[in-house]
Amino acid sequence: MNAREILATSGAGRRSVETRMIVTICGTVAAASFVFGYVRAADHGHAIFSGLQGVANALLAAAPLIGFEIKGQRQRPLAKLRRLPFALFFALKVAVYLVVIVASIVIARELFAGVVPQSMGFDENFREILFFAALMSLGSNLVIEIGALVGFGALRRLLTGRYFRPRREELVFAVIDMANSTSTAERLGDLEFHALLNDFFADIGDAAYDYDAEIHKYVGDEVILSWPVSRGLKESRAVLCVFAAAQGIKRRAAWYSARFGIVPTFRAALHVGSVAAGEIGQQRREIAYVGDTLNTASRLLDAARDAGRDLVVSKALLDQLALPAGLVVESLPPAEAAGKREKVALAALSLA
Repeated sequence: MNAREILATSGAGRRSVETRMIVTICGTVAAASFVFGYVRAADHGHAIFSGLQGVANALLAAAPLIGFEIKGQRQRPLAKLRRLPFALFFALKVAVYLVVIVASIVIARELFAGVVPQSMGFDENFREILFFAALMSLGSNLVIEIGALVGFGALRRLLTGRYFRPRREELVFAVIDMANSTSTAERLGDLEFHALLNDFFADIGDAAYDYDAEIHKYVGDEVILSWPVSRGLKESRAVLCVFAAAQGIKRRAAWYSARFGIVPTFRAALHVGSVAAGEIGQQRREIAYVGDTLNTASRLLDAARDAGRDLVVSKALLDQLALPAGLVVESLPPAEAAGKREKVALAALSLA
C-alpha cells in the first residue's frame, strides 16, 4: 500500500491498544475475584464454583465499566461530562458503577444458583461481594487515571523499576509544535487557547495511539512523541504518525473553525539516536530523556520553520526508513544545531 492508503486505515492501532488494556485490566480483576470467591468458600465444598462465580461477576461488571473508562477517554461527547462540577460528575459516576455492580452480582448469583448454595437477598454475603467489587473498581480507576496522567507505558516502567537507574536507549523522537501559537493565543485569550491546545493535543494523541507512539511530554504548545527504534522504524510508523495527526485535524477543520475561528496547523521534526533514560525528581517523579538526540530534534523545528516546511527528518533517521510509496523526499541544506560542531543533514517529507 502507498502512504495515503495506509493513512486511510488509521484507527486499527488505537483500537488494538485499547483492547489490550481492557483485556489486561479485566483479566487481573477476574483473577483476583476467583481467588476471593475460592477462599471464601474453601470450607464449604464448592470453592471452585464459587471462584468461577467471582470471575463471572467480575467480567459482567468490569468489561462494560473498564471499556467505558478507556474508550470514553476519547469520545468527545462523553468527555464533556468531565467538565461538570466535580461533585456532580463524581455522583453520576458512583451511581452508574453501583447499578452495574449490583446488577452483575444478581446475574452471577442466578447463573450459579444451582451449584453454589446462596441467598438471593441483600445479606452479609452480598455486602462482602459488593465491598470487594468496590475495591476492585477503585483500584482499576486509579490505574486508568494515573496511566492517563503519566502514560501507561511510563506507569508500567515506573512500577517495574526499569528506570530506577539511568540506562541508555535508542529512540525515535517526533517533536510537534503548533504553528502561529503566539498570535493565536493573543487573539483567543488564555482560557480559549488552553481549550484549543487540549483539542489539538487530543487529535495528536489519537494518531499516537494509531501508530504505537508514547506521548513523552507536553511543553507549552509542543508535544514530544517517542518510539523504541524497532517500533518507530517498523512500517515507517514515526513518519506516518505525523501525517495521520495532520489528517485528523483536517477532518475536523469545520469543527475547529466553528469553535475557535481557526484550524490549527503544526510543524514537526523527527530524529533518532541514543539518550539516557531514567527516573528524575523527588516530590514529583517522571521519566526523563537526557541527551543530544532530543535536543537536536527540537532544534530541527527551527530548520523546518526557516525552510517553510511542515515536516523535516534528519538524514540519520531517513537512512534507516523504508518509506512507503507516495511520500516525496526533498533534500534541504544542513541545519545548525546548538551545541553541535557539525551541521545536521536533513530532508523535508510531504505526501505526493
